[in-house]
Amino acid sequence: MPQAVNSNWSTFIGRWVATIAILVIVDDLPDISPDELVRQVRTIQPAIRTIVFITSLAGLNPAAVNPILVADHDLFVHPDTITLKSMAVVSNTSYYSPSIMQHFAELNQQPANVDGNTIHLSQRDRQLLEAYALGLSNQETAKRLGL
Repeated sequence: MPQAVNSNWSTFIGRWVATIAILVIVDDLPDISPDELVRQVRTIQPAIRTIVFITSLAGLNPAAVNPILVADHDLFVHPDTITLKSMAVVSNTSYYSPSIMQHFAELNQQPANVDGNTIHLSQRDRQLLEAYALGLSNQETAKRLGL
């Protein structure tokens, strides 16, 4: 990446990042990768939560620095995607939408533990957290999870 482009992004980031807590980006930025943008943002605001919407799985890197990755088409195909993504932001956990997990599985890869401050939950843990967030009783939770 040319230095001038990187400098422009740094200037932009420096002006806006200090005041935000959540950054939502799309993977088709013209002059910078989502990972690089997140790295630069975190030098200014280390506690920022990031959500990256993925438009193409082809170049997806399992060592990505983003704890929340959502394939854009999962928003329409999997109705729980928005809820689970939002819960990950609020609870400081990671979330990878179903298509992203399937993509990593097909490559026999696991997403990296990208942030020591982020808690990684299993699918069952996510289901239990969702039931808790919805205020379901133990019986309702058991029924919903088929237990």
